[in-house]
This record gives sequence, C-alpha cells and structure tokens, in this order.
Amino acid sequence: MTDGPILLATDLSDEAARAYKPTMQMATALGASVVLAHVIDKPILPPPGSILDARQVDPYVKERFEESERKLAELAESLADGVDIETRVVAAEITELGLVSLAEEVNARLIAMASHGRSGLRRVVLGSFAEGVLRRARTPVLVFPPPA
Repeated sequence: MTDGPILLATDLSDEAARAYKPTMQMATALGASVVLAHVIDKPILPPPGSILDARQVDPYVKERFEESERKLAELAESLADGVDIETRVVAAEITELGLVSLAEEVNARLIAMASHGRSGLRRVVLGSFAEGVLRRARTPVLVFPPPA
C-alpha cells in the first residue's frame, strides 16, 4: 500500500453508509486521510454541431454537482472525528471509470465502498458499480457486502 489517502466511495444511499464506520476506523489506525467521493453520471454528450447540446441532454448536471458537494460536505463533517477528510465530486459518463481515475489522481492506497448486493435481473438492468470498479482498478478495493 502507498501512503496516499483511502478513497471512500459513496452514492449517498443508506446502503453506502455500511462502509463509513469501518473505513474511518481503518484510516485512524493507519494514520491515513480520507477522500470521500461521489460520482455522478453525466450524459454522453452529443457530437459537436449536432442539434442537441449538453443542456438539452441533462440541464441539471451543474445542480446535481452542487447538491452532491453540499451533501458530501455534511457527511464529511459528521464522519471526521480526528481524520482529515477531503470531499470530491466527479462527473463521468462511465461512473466506475470516474472513480478509478480519481483513485489514480489522488494516489489512493485503497478504494473502499459498500456493495448494494443486487442480483438477478436488477443487476443486469442496473449493473454492478462495485464489480466495474474491481475489474478496472489498479488500486486495492475493499467492498463491504450487504448483511446476510
């Protein structure tokens, strides 16, 4: 492991909260800082010169970004307890790649996240963010599964 921060990924859901406490305990034990990250999906932008522009595809990207920053700041304040926490919101067309890129950018020693535990048709339709990160990351990934 490097001496970089622990990257704690959250989608701000109740399920994501499973990873908060153990990650903060690990950060305290290792003397590591934490980058609390949220990735919002941005639409695939239309090609230049097309009739649609980004505002027509998703006029609320800026609002979603600002709302996510506000929520992350509140969450960081509630989690800090002596750990240095930086918040980062990333917009990416492929959310897993956005998180993996952020991990590389901040030289993360570890990516921590909770899995939603979707299976069957829900997983096929909604995909698996954790699985996508596991396949793409060159950084160790710690996934907190749902309770049995």
